[in-house]
Amino acid sequence: MHNPLPNRCLVFDLDTTLPFPTYFHKYVTETFRSDLALRPEHHRFFRVIPADTYLIEFSSDRRHMRRPDGSWIKPPPSYPPILSNTNLHCLGDFICMSAGKGPGAVYSLSEFVQNFYKSPHVGVQQNK
Repeated sequence: MHNPLPNRCLVFDLDTTLPFPTYFHKYVTETFRSDLALRPEHHRFFRVIPADTYLIEFSSDRRHMRRPDGSWIKPPPSYPPILSNTNLHCLGDFICMSAGKGPGAVYSLSEFVQNFYKSPHVGVQQNK
């Protein structure tokens, strides 16, 4: 996500069929349905991490891609693993949805929308 203006939040999702980028409101309304129809254990959570934190701290030695015997579940990508200077593998911290653990902040779907939806009319003066 990127906030180029106070009243605009754009989503850059490489896996969506929506336009690239897409305004946050369009992305959320066309990608996620309400959690009201779901059992609480299936409610969605989002970890939002500042880009600079992600680029400095994220590290994965690809252990999650191996079987217990060490063989690959599927062939790994041809490029080298993403490794930080301080940690060989912290993928678990990045995908954990417990507040207070890992970088950034964890939001429920409703908190995610409340925090990142920017009305296009905020800060716009009407001409009379």
